[in-house]
Parts: sequence; structure tokens; C-alpha cells
Amino acid sequence: MHSKCSSVYQQYICNLISNSIKYRRDDLPLRIITAFTRFEGYSKISFIDNGKGVDTEKYGEKLVSLYKRFHLDKEGKGLGLYIVKTQVEML
Repeated sequence: MHSKCSSVYQQYICNLISNSIKYRRDDLPLRIITAFTRFEGYSKISFIDNGKGVDTEKYGEKLVSLYKRFHLDKEGKGLGLYIVKTQVEML
């Protein structure tokens, strides 16, 4: 993890940005949109990119599974989204 990502929230954002960069589309300029909203004691972080994406109809339930990878042309272990999901659930 990058040393500038010290807080838990920064780690989430760094992981998601890293995935966006890693799985960006070669035919489009990278675009990342983030939003943070607080309401009634809850926080919501929205994160959207224009990367390669995943067929959610086919893999929706497995999207954040441990060791699950969808783009085998890139190095990875299938941990990133799973770790973010697990940490968010623990909060």
C-alpha cells in the first residue's frame, strides 16, 4: 500500500484508484469520479470509473469474492476488492 494512504478511508480510495488505473481501457482516457456523502449518521462513498468493467449479470455475486479475478491479462491475486469490502463491513 502506498505510504501516503495512512487512514482506513484513504486505503479504500487508494485501492480503488489503483484498480481503476490497472484495469483501464486502452481506447479511452482514464476517468474516475468519486463522491462522499454523509446522512443520518451514515457515510456513503461512491466510486465510478470507465475501466474494462465486469459482467455483473454473470459474476455479480462473485464480484468481491476472495481470489476472484476477471481480467487475467493483468497481474493480481484477486484480493483488492475483497479486502475493501471486508474492511468496510467491519466498520
